[in-house]
Amino acid sequence: QVEPPSRIAGVILVGIFDETLIAEYAQAGYPVVCVDFWSRHPAVDCVVVDCFNEGQVAAETLLELGHRRLFFLGNLTGRDQYRRPEPDAELFEAGMSRRLAQAGLTLDPRHVHYCARTAGSVDAVLDRWFATLDPRPTAGVVFDIGTCRAFRDGLIARGYKVPRQVSVIGKTLLGPAIDMTAVATDAHALGEMAIDLLLDRAVGHRRTAVRAAIPSTIVHRPG
Repeated sequence: QVEPPSRIAGVILVGIFDETLIAEYAQAGYPVVCVDFWSRHPAVDCVVVDCFNEGQVAAETLLELGHRRLFFLGNLTGRDQYRRPEPDAELFEAGMSRRLAQAGLTLDPRHVHYCARTAGSVDAVLDRWFATLDPRPTAGVVFDIGTCRAFRDGLIARGYKVPRQVSVIGKTLLGPAIDMTAVATDAHALGEMAIDLLLDRAVGHRRTAVRAAIPSTIVHRPG
């Protein structure tokens, strides 16, 4: 529940991917910091990783592995007719495209898709896209780690060996059991920066919204 300003100094929203919900908190009248999601709301502070740079690092990693045909699967956020690509994912895709352009390559628009964070949506992408392309891309990024798991499982179910035939990079690391390259987020730094922004606004030192990004890195490669 959104609490009244008299009872709370501010709120930190972590991993909230719903602009409607974020707006409800922002309109309550106290400072709001959104962590790990680049909100489009003009009154909300945001602390995210540098997704554009992450996209460049991911593309560089895949190029170093010898891949030249890449794909990108990003997240859709919102509900029903309000669904749209997640801003972080769009930045990541743009970073990938920049690095590929520097290598004289392009990210084929046919290899770029966005889907909701459900196994059914991922399967639909695989059915209408990856399994029918020829020549098939051999490497890529799936933005959300949950979507990444569903994508990997879908590939394996269709007879592909991951990562030997298809290299996949997941956005953010979730435990040692993920058998693929992943992008590590400095969650501790995100938390510290969120507190700093919240306190700064709560005591009246700042009225305008701030969008801050911190770097992250590739943390382990496929076996």
